[in-house]
Amino acid sequence: ISVSANSVNFTATPGSTKTVDISSNTIWTAVSDQTWLSINPTSAGSGNTTLTLTASVNTNVSRIATITISATDATSKTITITQDAVTPTISVSETTLSVSNIATTSTPINVTTTGTWTASSDASWLTVNPNTPVIGNGSLTFSTTPNPRTSERIATISLEVTGVLSKTITVTLLGMQHLIKLG
Repeated sequence: ISVSANSVNFTATPGSTKTVDISSNTIWTAVSDQTWLSINPTSAGSGNTTLTLTASVNTNVSRIATITISATDATSKTITITQDAVTPTISVSETTLSVSNIATTSTPINVTTTGTWTASSDASWLTVNPNTPVIGNGSLTFSTTPNPRTSERIATISLEVTGVLSKTITVTLLGMQHLIKLG
């Protein structure tokens, strides 16, 4: 058994594929030690074959997998696979919002990211949804309770992505004075 490459490097992009040629005069098996790396043909072959390797997106740290190719009465070969990590980014469709002084739920705010994000509010009158981690792109909504004061209230929604500075959305909830002016 011989292989055309002893090491292969992937970018972090999802669905990245690479190939490695196997030369053999016998039946062989190929096994990956990591679930993020798939092999086609999936486990066995005979003779000369090209393995297609596919890596899933990597939003964490760089990672390594090993493919072991073995056959009866032959020395096993290993191929070391490395994959870079995506540098997380985050952007939002709105960074400042002003809402009226009634209980309300916002229209969705688009969140675009290459990582896993969480959202939180710094005020009890402002709740965010989702309030659990989200992988990749998604949307965020928030709900407010009425403001009993005449002055406006301001709160911040923080979106955190591991490895990235947080993105903030400033929400201003108008006060009772605003309702009086409208009447």
